[in-house]
Amino acid sequence: MKKLIQTIKDTLSVFQSNKGFTLLELLVVVLIIGILASIALPQYESSVEKSKASEALLILKSLRDQQAVCYLEKGEGHCDCESGCGEGDNLFTYANMFEIYADPECEDPVCGYATKDFTYSIDGDVFYANRRTYGTKYYLSTSADKNSYAYNKFVCSNESDTKNYCKIIGFTKEENGNWYQP
Repeated sequence: MKKLIQTIKDTLSVFQSNKGFTLLELLVVVLIIGILASIALPQYESSVEKSKASEALLILKSLRDQQAVCYLEKGEGHCDCESGCGEGDNLFTYANMFEIYADPECEDPVCGYATKDFTYSIDGDVFYANRRTYGTKYYLSTSADKNSYAYNKFVCSNESDTKNYCKIIGFTKEENGNWYQP
């Protein structure tokens, strides 16, 4: 028992002799945390942007599929897909996904549809998703029209000078200033 008590006293005396960290030790820890943060932050931003773009691509795919159904029902020459296949409908409301996001200030019936990160519009037979955040400038497009440059594929156009967002979100094949998914 005396030996155990002596061991505990010796252990406590070791802890009592160290009063804290030196400035050099703290500096090394801060430096290591800074290096880890500088590596992790760009990867985190890239992952967040990829997830937001994935949501936009999913919505564009749904709109393109709805446009293809409209073409199948009415024929490409007989279907005004901006007006939709039904009376007073456009493909956004026909696809039944934008009621809660519609922008009441927009007067154009085929614009003003938005999610938190993208606005969606139709130009001719091409659907566009424009990134809404300041400083993040790119847009995605697709179409079910066989005569369109975006027929049955996703196209990304980068408008930012500082970052190539199309590359960040996973588009790899570049042609004529547009990026395509492989």
